[in-house]
Amino acid sequence: RLGDGTQVTVLALAQVACDPDCRGMGLGTKLVQAALDRGRGNDHVFAALFQTSVPNFYERMGAREISHPITNSTGKGSDAKRRAGFWDPHTMVYPASVSPELPPGPIDLQGPGY
Repeated sequence: RLGDGTQVTVLALAQVACDPDCRGMGLGTKLVQAALDRGRGNDHVFAALFQTSVPNFYERMGAREISHPITNSTGKGSDAKRRAGFWDPHTMVYPASVSPELPPGPIDLQGPGY
């Protein structure tokens, strides 16, 4: 739920990782791009919303960092950080073109962080 109360469906990205021996081969980029492509052109998906510690990686694919607080009003989740919302230092939205459409205020996941 966006800051103005509008409810939207988002594509979630979580725990994307690549074996250190395979880094630099483009595998992570291909994996993330395939996931983002699932939301592209889907009228039911507003955007991809995710957290990361490596924002530059996602910016190269067309994501943009946003400063909205991410919350979880249900209080559900397997641990404290998931019950709170997001915990990584950077929150990203894809495609970047939707970031100006986001109203000010917190974004409520209405469920555990991912």
